[in-house]
Amino acid sequence: MHECFDVAVVGGGPVGTLAALAFARLGLRSALVEARAPGPPLGDGRVFALAAGSVALLQGLAVWPRVAAASTAIRSVRVSAEGVFGTFRLDAEELALPALGATVPAESLASALEECQKTAPIRVFRPCALLGIEARDALSDRLTLRLRGPDGMSSLEARLLLGADGAQSSVRRLAGIGASACGKPDRLLLANLAGARARPHTAHLRFARDGAAALVPSGGGRLAGVLSLGGDADAAVEDPARAFQARIGWSLGALRLLSPPRIHAVAPEQAERLVGWRVVLIGQAAMSLHPLAAQGLNLALRDLAALVEAVAQSEDPGAERMLAAYEEARLPEHRRTLGFVEGLRSWFGPPRASSLATAVGMLLCDRLGGIKHALAAWASGLRPPVPALLRGVLP
Repeated sequence: MHECFDVAVVGGGPVGTLAALAFARLGLRSALVEARAPGPPLGDGRVFALAAGSVALLQGLAVWPRVAAASTAIRSVRVSAEGVFGTFRLDAEELALPALGATVPAESLASALEECQKTAPIRVFRPCALLGIEARDALSDRLTLRLRGPDGMSSLEARLLLGADGAQSSVRRLAGIGASACGKPDRLLLANLAGARARPHTAHLRFARDGAAALVPSGGGRLAGVLSLGGDADAAVEDPARAFQARIGWSLGALRLLSPPRIHAVAPEQAERLVGWRVVLIGQAAMSLHPLAAQGLNLALRDLAALVEAVAQSEDPGAERMLAAYEEARLPEHRRTLGFVEGLRSWFGPPRASSLATAVGMLLCDRLGGIKHALAAWASGLRPPVPALLRGVLP
């Protein structure tokens, strides 16, 4: 006999673990399948920038109290371009919000999720690789998942399979869902820095002729930085602080490197569909975005909130009509998010970083309050209608 679950989640990263917690909180029998063996978090200094709705989701799943002390509120965002007078600003106070979001060290979030997972009614299969997905027939109300773990082959059944297993998703491949490029590949320099005049709750996004750079506050005067490597990549890797300084300018004072930098390659890609037969793709399995605007994880959590709400209202968590309605509702936001991220890279990036059109566009966006409110509502995940989890409660 196979173990049978309402929902099986493949992928034990932040999105997958939060999904398993959410479905378990709904009272559904939930399984979590992860290929990697248990171990301590990587501790590589990465930081997640979470929108306000994502913070509310963590609160609703009782994860936030475990990471709140390590978090840093983002109350202001500054966007500027090399050679362009003026700045586009988003301020929480101006928008009547307590904060625009928060940053959380990846290591702290991973530890908190591990603790929550241990106390939740979730059956964990780890380390286990997904080898196959089978359905008895077109009318079957469940899928059979074939797994390989330390003790050999095993299987389980699930009424809904959630693929949260990253850009090289096994779920996507085994479900027969293709994927295609949706943006320009890039190489990024990731580093933790300190700025002599950095404000503790302000994030910065800077566009220059050689590419973009972003800095977000990560507590204690630290800044988590992402820099798009331009033509002289070797020089940037050799002296990261100088590379960020040249891209960002001196508004934050002298920048100082706090930890060894890392190189990360990105190749934006999107799945042809978000759903299959009793299958849903989420996170990078559905769409991998350039991290320029910190939308990847936040889009995934908005998807999760919408899916949890749809499943809560359905007798069958894998019902075909329900999943089709979910996909129809979520695809427009996927297109908007992709258009926003790639549009930023195209409009503000080289060779337009210092053009007159860029200057005029930035000035208009900064002066028109309606644009600011609309952009803040969308980016924060609080654009109506707002799913219950993005308001911090279960549906």
